[in-house]
Amino acid sequence: MEQERITDRYMTLEEAAQYLGFSRRNFDRYLKSGEIKFSCPGRAYRFKLEWLDEFMERHSASPKLGRVDAILERLNV
Repeated sequence: MEQERITDRYMTLEEAAQYLGFSRRNFDRYLKSGEIKFSCPGRAYRFKLEWLDEFMERHSASPKLGRVDAILERLNV
């Protein structure tokens, strides 16, 4: 079986909010406005790393560098 790449992994709502550095309340605001792309299998929201990085690039004057390294550290991978 091929090992899943970190960029293909789906994150939970809590993980995605933490990754972006948002409070849950602010994250929900962006989510409800449709600015953050998500998948919703069943009842749970899921977010790909690339979707969150795309959001940050659209909302930041300078794109964040080292995002994959940051998520690897947070996931202790």
